[in-house]
Amino acid sequence: MTEEALGTMIAIRIERRELMALSDREERIGALFDHSYPPLKGLAYVMLGDAAAAEEVAQDAFVKAFSFWSRFKDVEHPEAYLRKIVINLCRSRIRRTGIEQRVNAVVHRDAETTVEPPPETSL
Repeated sequence: MTEEALGTMIAIRIERRELMALSDREERIGALFDHSYPPLKGLAYVMLGDAAAAEEVAQDAFVKAFSFWSRFKDVEHPEAYLRKIVINLCRSRIRRTGIEQRVNAVVHRDAETTVEPPPETSL
């Protein structure tokens, strides 16, 4: 066996050992992400009508769920749990956007209205 072939075999064994050392958590996260991300992004798009915002919300849902892994790992239906997070994040974004639009409307309306300064009174 050549030295190069031996080096390749060792590299393959190390890689295989590293893959086997992946925790159950990492495997579950990867599988769940691969399976659930596209439909969650689609749901967010339907609710928001913006592809970039939908992608951001779907990613945020995973971050939020996995940041509380101790609770999330025992959830019976993780897809439903993630779906609820996406819905709540979309609602918050819609609410925030609505508030911003109302504030902008008031600011623009006030900017268009000229206010006369009060007449000066002499004392």
